[in-house]
Amino acid sequence: MSLLRWCSLVLALVSCTVHDEEAATLVDVVPEPPGSNCANGGVAIESGVDTNRNGVLDPGEVTSTQYVCSAESTIACGSGSALKGAVTVESAGDLAQLAGVTCIDGNLVIAGTDLTSMPELNTLQTVTGSVAVAGNSSLASLDDLSALENVGAAYVIQGNPALTDVSEIVGLKRVETIEIVDNDSLASLAGLAPLVQLKSGLVISGNPALTSLAGLDNVETASAAVTINSNQNLTSIAALSNLQSVGSLDISNNNRLGTIVLPTLETIDVRATIEQNAALATLDLPALSSMGDGITVSSNPVLAELDLPQLLLTGTLSISGSTLLQNITAPQLAVASEDLTITTMPALQTVSFPSLAAVGGAVVFDGAALSSFSGFSKLGTIGGQFWVQSANITDFTGLAALQSVAGNVVVTQNPNLDSFAGLTSISNIDGNLTITSNPALQPSVAQAFAQSVSVAGTTTIN
Repeated sequence: MSLLRWCSLVLALVSCTVHDEEAATLVDVVPEPPGSNCANGGVAIESGVDTNRNGVLDPGEVTSTQYVCSAESTIACGSGSALKGAVTVESAGDLAQLAGVTCIDGNLVIAGTDLTSMPELNTLQTVTGSVAVAGNSSLASLDDLSALENVGAAYVIQGNPALTDVSEIVGLKRVETIEIVDNDSLASLAGLAPLVQLKSGLVISGNPALTSLAGLDNVETASAAVTINSNQNLTSIAALSNLQSVGSLDISNNNRLGTIVLPTLETIDVRATIEQNAALATLDLPALSSMGDGITVSSNPVLAELDLPQLLLTGTLSISGSTLLQNITAPQLAVASEDLTITTMPALQTVSFPSLAAVGGAVVFDGAALSSFSGFSKLGTIGGQFWVQSANITDFTGLAALQSVAGNVVVTQNPNLDSFAGLTSISNIDGNLTITSNPALQPSVAQAFAQSVSVAGTTTIN
């Protein structure tokens, strides 16, 4: 059966006896045309809660989407019984064709069934494409897939409400990406213990019974993304203590996660995103030395400290919306090749980047309670705009090394600013200069500063 026969398959993952006040989790499996998500097309597996209880997974209810793409595989079937082409299992009757099969040369999708077991799959060793087990209301075990050793692309386990663990995939030797999403009863990742290196990525998302990542203790590298998000009862990621390098890292929306400590993580090739973790009080990345695109730390309301002691190079450094965050320290950071933004931080006291010499993009302090620029003693150039809006800044002491700003300079809504002291070396502003709504700043002081620098654009003072 072709994957593309599923024009709109909606699968309720709760029994018919669910009380009216409870909203069902739905899975929708739809064709995915060729494009950025799947170069050669495939299917998208969408899941979410039916909040309006109309029995349809509406676009606004989709909380996660995984893709099973049609593509040439990097592995092939060997000896044994092989079945060529995409295989879908929607009922017990679809299993007969798989009895005794050791390899599927294509994708395998098991979706929307009420099966409790699949004994016809217990000889399957290789799937050259992806495997997707999605929206199976009664499936409590993957035991019948325990012989599976090689998956050419993704292994997606999504929206199976009775599934309690994935221990049966312990024999898996090769896989590109593992995606474990929206499995309501899943409490253990023990079956992932053999994983050391992931060629691609790992997604653990929306599993409300999961309290730890035990089972991932041996993972050292992931070439693409590691995503840990929306696991509402997750309290520990200590199992990732051996992680050394990753393509990108996203740890977000885990409401009970109080500590993130990754003691051996040295390199993030692309980006790290740590945001909206309501209980996060400790973020410790003691070995992290470089990030490609940068790091975003946002809306972690009880986080009080951010220390990046080994960080040398980053792209963007964006820190915002963490209302209790008081101190930000990166003593060895020398270059931020893109933007440095610190916004909506009402408790912020210090930012200490004593080695930072250049920022390639913008430097933005907006809604930050920073009282001094003393932590920027070596900052010489800003490659974008320089925006200052801070409740406690009185002057610019600490920025004596700053010589040029390639974009606009905006100094606005600083109630205590009364001087431009500290900007002794700046000679040119390649954009506009705007000095507005600083009630303690005398117009003559602002005018004197404007006349002391070369402004390529317009100057506005009021």
